[in-house]
Amino acid sequence: MTPRPAATDDPELARRVSLLSNYFDVDTILARSATASDIISYYRKSSLGYSLFHSRHGSIHMALNPQGEFDELGYYRAPELVWSALAEQATPGRVLELGSGNGFNLDLIATQAPATTFTGIDLVPQHVRSARRRCAERSNVAVEVGDFQALAYEQHYFAGAYSIESFCHARDPERAFDEIARVLAPRSRFVVVDAWRTRKKANDVATARALKLTEKSMSVSSALTQREWLGMARRAGFRHSKVVPLSHEVLPNLERFERMAIRFMRHKRLARLAGRTIGLRLLENVVAGYLMAESVRLGYHRYDMVVLTKT
Repeated sequence: MTPRPAATDDPELARRVSLLSNYFDVDTILARSATASDIISYYRKSSLGYSLFHSRHGSIHMALNPQGEFDELGYYRAPELVWSALAEQATPGRVLELGSGNGFNLDLIATQAPATTFTGIDLVPQHVRSARRRCAERSNVAVEVGDFQALAYEQHYFAGAYSIESFCHARDPERAFDEIARVLAPRSRFVVVDAWRTRKKANDVATARALKLTEKSMSVSSALTQREWLGMARRAGFRHSKVVPLSHEVLPNLERFERMAIRFMRHKRLARLAGRTIGLRLLENVVAGYLMAESVRLGYHRYDMVVLTKT
């Protein structure tokens, strides 16, 4: 489905936020700061939900389904697109993954490129342990606890880098860009698959609140438009190579989450019991699930692959 142009006023998003307030303390979510410890807490407390409702194979990122219907094979498309973009230039010697999660991408790409050495870093110790187990048989993979705003590597150490749905967690995107530029060799590529705002401000308070709630429920640190983000990249020493639009491909996965959220909220007693026994932070994924598909359909958020080249 092609995203529709952003509306002047979207009563549907406002209605959805109102409904969500019956289950969640919306104001608390909106006021939350996405610190490093908050991001760690979000993923630690969401791990059960990811394995039960998202991907049985360990993917944390969205599936991409160009055919328009959700299929689990879509989880493999983002890393395949990323490696294709990196290898276009030349087969890199050392590649860095920012926010490597459970090692899903590292395991897949490292198998395809045995002559390349891959390093994955992640803030979440639980993720690092899982990724090490997953990639234990890959002699060309190392996984470390790390923050891409303070990289522990020498200048020009890597010949390529990528990030799949993790750069959005940067608390200080400009510092993150500076660090990534520092550790990348000249003319190497940085490939990012992620979501961005299509514009900084919505046209009305209710829509702006809905968009902010969508992002805060996923512990997204900064709601940047892609233009703002690319400006930061240029100032750090990157030039913009290309943008591959993927909103239409991510919508089947987002709409799957949307259907799950609707089913969840139809059963108020079960939802409240789940909140007491499982924990509300895990269930806050319902918030993003209920709002994100609509914001993409309306054109307030976009999902792309962006290829940057270090100058």
